[in-house]
Amino acid sequence: MLTATLAQARAALSRADYELIVQPTDGLGAAPKNLRNEYSSWLPETRLAALYQMARRSPLIDAAVQTFKSNARQWKYIVESANPLLEEFPALRVDGQPILLDNFVKLCFVKALTPGKFIPALREVVILEQGEEFLSPPLFDLERSYADSSPATPLIFVLPGADPLQALAQFAKRKKKSETLRSISLG
Repeated sequence: MLTATLAQARAALSRADYELIVQPTDGLGAAPKNLRNEYSSWLPETRLAALYQMARRSPLIDAAVQTFKSNARQWKYIVESANPLLEEFPALRVDGQPILLDNFVKLCFVKALTPGKFIPALREVVILEQGEEFLSPPLFDLERSYADSSPATPLIFVLPGADPLQALAQFAKRKKKSETLRSISLG
């Protein structure tokens, strides 16, 4: 969400494309009537229908859908790829101008065409747009947390499955505060 919000703020992501990313594909409306799936050997009809539904809301996706047939081999390669977001997408032209698909539009394609690869692709977009550090929680720094604490703002640990008591006791000993350390279990 942070990556998408920042992209919207710098006009790199439209509201319509943002909604396509966060809205379930079954909530996009009915599939086009008389949908003919010429790609059924590698693309299920439900996925093609999701792509056509997205195309109704996004000019870039619509432009790509218009060239789907002429780029079928490349789209098949993308669909079958282990990491479709990083594959080369077909070249597009809108009003005669070449258009490069950004990571967010590519993410819409991944969502429609290969929904099982959407979450890894979403993680990849965060890495490409913000950096890998936005996916990894920072290491806990007891020294810094202690510096921010006071008698009015004590340290409270809520860590599922982790027990910081031993590290906290060693830290208290180094700071010569072992006598004043109080540990209370909340559960």
